Amino acid sequence: MEFVDYYAALNLPKDAQNKDVQKALDAFMENPNPDRFDLTVKAYATLVNPYKRARYNKIFGYLLVIEANPQEYPNAIHYKLNSIQPYVSLQALIEKFKAWILKKYDFDWKDAQLANYSYHLEHNAENFWLVLRFPIAGDLEKFSKFLLTHKLIKARS
Repeated sequence: MEFVDYYAALNLPKDAQNKDVQKALDAFMENPNPDRFDLTVKAYATLVNPYKRARYNKIFGYLLVIEANPQEYPNAIHYKLNSIQPYVSLQALIEKFKAWILKKYDFDWKDAQLANYSYHLEHNAENFWLVLRFPIAGDLEKFSKFLLTHKLIKARS
């Protein structure tokens, strides 16, 4: 699944009510952006339908973003990368993520993906960042604590 935050597409927090979703669509339609039209309509259609929203929330899970410079993931937990070699360090964090899941649940990576664990390494011209997806909020917290304890990440200032 791609990392599309429908809440962010409508500029909403994850706990937004249906009336807030409707207001966000109304505000968008007052001054529509053709480049974001399809995404906004898809986000609206998903978030106003309680069944689609519940399924989306389950699949979307909880995101942890590890970055050198702040990135736009408003419904994620953010930490700074504690390294001067971002690409190499983020690649190493992917392996730690996989190993952590294997140790905690005795999952191979295929089982982990079926359970909605995933990662996505992204970059633009000058920055790299890693998005980790967890199906359980507690696992995000435990893995973050593991990384903080080993000084691989630090709090974002």
